[in-house]
Amino acid sequence: MTTDSKKEPYRAMALRRGGAFEELTQKVLNLSEVARYLHVHRSTAYRMVQSGELPGFKIGSDWRFNLEEIDNWRLSRSHSLPAKEPVEAPVKLAKENGSRRA
Repeated sequence: MTTDSKKEPYRAMALRRGGAFEELTQKVLNLSEVARYLHVHRSTAYRMVQSGELPGFKIGSDWRFNLEEIDNWRLSRSHSLPAKEPVEAPVKLAKENGSRRA
């Protein structure tokens, strides 16, 4: 299934209980939904929003998340991380006596 992200900017897939995926077309998610969307544990999402790292707002005692803000936050984090230096594979040196293993 392909969707044009320009026509439907708030469309995402979420894993439901039982392993099936459902389409998210809503703009506001609750804590469990944002945790599934970010592929993190619910307690990790809660800790991140409590510390101010993850953008969210409260309605009463419940956290809510604007999907557009979550996407912007996610994109800003991926661009702000420094590029990693490529790691070269270790080179095995031949033994000094010239013997080889078959």
